[in-house]
Amino acid sequence: MAAFHLDNIFLALQYSYAGGYLHERYRIYVRDGIDLIENDEFVITETMKFLRGALLNPKD
Repeated sequence: MAAFHLDNIFLALQYSYAGGYLHERYRIYVRDGIDLIENDEFVITETMKFLRGALLNPKD
């Protein structure tokens, strides 16, 4: 099940850079200019933070 959700996240991320509707949706939820190359590292970092928080158990 985790693989399915990961695939959905990465597909949505990929298409948000390419498609008009998903690009606009991504811009609304994140910020203007999110698709610029200068923001690629930010997008990767924030996506990985989300995935770590969602999939890993916190250490006690």
